[in-house]
Amino acid sequence: MFGSSDLEADEFQKLDLRSVLGGGFGINLRKTDRIQLDIFGGGDLNKEFFSTGLSRSSAEMQFGQEFLIKLSGKNSWREKLIVFPNLDELGEGSVLILRW
Repeated sequence: MFGSSDLEADEFQKLDLRSVLGGGFGINLRKTDRIQLDIFGGGDLNKEFFSTGLSRSSAEMQFGQEFLIKLSGKNSWREKLIVFPNLDELGEGSVLILRW
């Protein structure tokens, strides 16, 4: 089980505040001393307020995976992929996050 939150602003988009609150569940598919692979999924509520007076809310799904492999005693590789498809307007607002 997990929870997440994100707050941001962007003067170029005239975005005063975007707040995203979410949560969900995950599972370890593989966990050894050297390798860990997790998958997770859940939902989010995204609220945006712009200085133009526009405000909008949308529901999003979130799902992804996280992978860790220990290459040696001091070296490891970690990557994480998260996708946030918008459920209110399908095809709009999908965000892909890839970290390593």
